Amino acid sequence: MGGALDGTTGYFDWSAALSFVDRDRELLRDVVEAFLDECPRLMQTMRRAIDEGDAPALSRAAHVMASAMRTFGIAGAADAAICIEQLGRANQFADAGPFVVELEAQLDLLIPAAKALLEAAERLD
Repeated sequence: MGGALDGTTGYFDWSAALSFVDRDRELLRDVVEAFLDECPRLMQTMRRAIDEGDAPALSRAAHVMASAMRTFGIAGAADAAICIEQLGRANQFADAGPFVVELEAQLDLLIPAAKALLEAAERLD
């Protein structure tokens, strides 16, 4: 996979993500692909859980998202997801909205960077 997974790509530091997977570039590629597959479902689950008042679903989805954001070293998005998780546990659905907006804004930056990473890695294979 070469150097496509080293250094930074404008939004976050891939070196931090590589450290998380013990510098295994193939594993990181798998993690990124899984994240891109799961991200829309997780966001949909969070929105639906807020609308339906489903605290366990909101907390679970936000927890998974927070873990992914920590993997990629994106503190702001991880913090937003953690707040959503905590609000879900407290059944404070009305307060979760601004954190969902913040998380979505962070994802609007992360997703294109992750896709670009995968495209660059494909070219190096």
